[in-house]
Amino acid sequence: METSFVFTPSGRVHGKGNDSIGFYTWCGEFSSQKEGRKRVNLIKQYFEEHAVYYNGEIFEPDQGELVMEGTWNINDSYSGAFRLQMV
Repeated sequence: METSFVFTPSGRVHGKGNDSIGFYTWCGEFSSQKEGRKRVNLIKQYFEEHAVYYNGEIFEPDQGELVMEGTWNINDSYSGAFRLQMV
């Protein structure tokens, strides 16, 4: 999977990427929480396909490394845990 994100000062997130299913876009929002963590809600929309909903947190376990983890679901029919490490 290859993906990119842009986090705006107003709390919006957008981006794009591709994986084994195809090309997709990201949109969503984030907000600050305690201890430097940020709450994130994202939608990954595949072109002419389904959407995947992500809910979780963003945090920095080591300087220069960002981690996003939480849960994902597709139409409340499929779900699971996710963890993305951004370098």
